[in-house]
Amino acid sequence: IVWNGVLDVTDSGHLLTAERVQQITGMISTELKARNYQFAATATTARFMMKAVLLAGTDANKIELETLSGVAPELHENSVSQTAALGIYFTDTDTGQVVWKSATEISIGSALSQEEQSDGIRRAISQMLSGLPFAQ
Repeated sequence: IVWNGVLDVTDSGHLLTAERVQQITGMISTELKARNYQFAATATTARFMMKAVLLAGTDANKIELETLSGVAPELHENSVSQTAALGIYFTDTDTGQVVWKSATEISIGSALSQEEQSDGIRRAISQMLSGLPFAQ
């Protein structure tokens, strides 16, 4: 796959730190590598192109995520936690057709410790990518 290693982030509420975005990016990369995906430097050497979108704050709505990534989870907000929407999709580099997509909700602000939040984000990413077939 070819992926520039960057999440397209929209965060009108300024809920995400640069460290948290970098952590989420790393978790996605780690999970894809565990599923035997290799990252290519250019689209000419890759079979698939991947895009990842993260929305937080008032911009974290289903319509915008659907527009940006083609998928959208249900988002829930309460006084204890704040959520963000993470969407990932793969397109075939030859045809430009979307061949796989998924989205999840992640908790980015809550009464949980940083470690507990990180564990929750890791589980959400792992579960979201569990439907992606292993690379051969």
